[in-house]
Amino acid sequence: MLVTYQVEVDVNDVWEKMMGGSSGYWADNFETLDSGIVRWYLDDDEYTPNPQDFKVLAEDVWHAVTVQSLAEAYVKLKQDGWTHCRGCGIDDNDACVGDAILQVAAFGELVYG
Repeated sequence: MLVTYQVEVDVNDVWEKMMGGSSGYWADNFETLDSGIVRWYLDDDEYTPNPQDFKVLAEDVWHAVTVQSLAEAYVKLKQDGWTHCRGCGIDDNDACVGDAILQVAAFGELVYG
């Protein structure tokens, strides 16, 4: 039997987790879907989350990442029991978390270490 259920996800929280990631070793550039500059934060020095759709360049290929795909990546990693840094979970904020969320959102799986 297959049971389907809905999960409520705070996209601002997922966005902040993703922003804390260290994807610089594989992500060459970020742009909005219309080739503009991604504005990660607004309001001068106040770090106001600004979830938005964007694309990421990896190995000369642009990958679309939507707010929806970020939320789905977070849920997938959580359901899979993904851990990092010797057993920390998806809700233990760390650069590994943001990187994992971004990879799963962009590629559908973890591709890079």
